[in-house]
Amino acid sequence: MCRLCRDGVESMHHIFVTCNQFNDWRREAAMEVETRTARKLLEAGVPEEGQLHVLRAAKSLFSDESSVWPLKITQYSLGQVPTTQILITSTMLPDNIKRRFLSAAGTTL
Repeated sequence: MCRLCRDGVESMHHIFVTCNQFNDWRREAAMEVETRTARKLLEAGVPEEGQLHVLRAAKSLFSDESSVWPLKITQYSLGQVPTTQILITSTMLPDNIKRRFLSAAGTTL
């Protein structure tokens, strides 16, 4: 059992995602990731409707959000992040950054 909360088996997933001892830290980290992501999207000129999916994924980095994580559980503690190709399509991007973003993602126009 978890030595910190005694509410679950002490595993990486429990410590990083569900352990009550780290709720405040996860909430603060999620807000910081969402704030920084929103700023980057705004700087890049991504329209507001295109930002919604990305911001939801950013906010879900520290939780088991099944619509964001293909395996239905977060993988950030393993160094994984949700794929942006599902979240951002070329129609969401302004022309001035479309080529740069898509080439970085390994996608062609």
